[in-house]
Amino acid sequence: SADQERGDDARKASVLGQQVPRHLGAEMVRLGVFQRLYSSSRPIQVDPLPSGVRARVAMQIRAGSALLGSIWAIAGDEPLSEAQEEAMIQAAHTAAGAILQGRVAADAVQRMRTATVAALIGGGQPARAAAGKVHRARVRGGCVIAARIRSSDRAGAELDSVAGAERLASSLVMYLRAECATAVAAVFNDTIYAVMLHTTDFYADVRSVQRLIRSFV
Repeated sequence: SADQERGDDARKASVLGQQVPRHLGAEMVRLGVFQRLYSSSRPIQVDPLPSGVRARVAMQIRAGSALLGSIWAIAGDEPLSEAQEEAMIQAAHTAAGAILQGRVAADAVQRMRTATVAALIGGGQPARAAAGKVHRARVRGGCVIAARIRSSDRAGAELDSVAGAERLASSLVMYLRAECATAVAAVFNDTIYAVMLHTTDFYADVRSVQRLIRSFV
C-alpha cells in the first residue's frame, strides 16, 4: 500500500513475518472468523479484535473446491459498497490464477531438479549426461551429501514434513552454492540429497566438504 497511515501492528507483523502472527490466528479461530470467511462467497466484515487489531474486510481465494488463501484489507468506517465488494471478488479471482500458475511452474522446476539429482547419484551414463547439463565445463568428480531432520528436536519437529524438508533443501543448496555454484539438491522420502560437482580438486578432499556442512548445521 502507498499509505500506511491507517495500518496497525497486526499488518506490520503479517507483512514482515509473511504470515499471520500465531496469537492473532488463534484469536480469530476462537471468534469463528475463519469459519465465516471460508463459508462465504463474498467479502466478510471482521470486527476489531480485543487485542487492538482494527476492523478488516476479508475475502477467500479459491479455485474450484481448492482453498488457496485469503485477501485482507483494513476496513473504513463505512461498509463496502457494491462496487468495492465486486472489486475484491475480482481481486481474489486474479490472485487464484496467479497462485495456480506459480504452483505449476514450481512443480515443474522441482520435478526437473529431482530427476537431475536422481540421475547424478545413480551413476553411470545417466549421471554423466546430467552432470554435463548442470556444469558445462569438464566435471572431474563430485560428492553427495545426505541429510535427515531429527524430528525429536524442537526445530526438527517444525520441519518434520514434506514442505519443511523442501525448505531445508532450498536453504542447504543456497548455502552450498556460495562455494559450488552448480550444487543441486532434492528430497527423496524423508532424506535430502545434495550433489556438489567440481572441476578442480578442492572438493576431492572430503574434509573440506565436512567443514562446510558443519558450518551449515
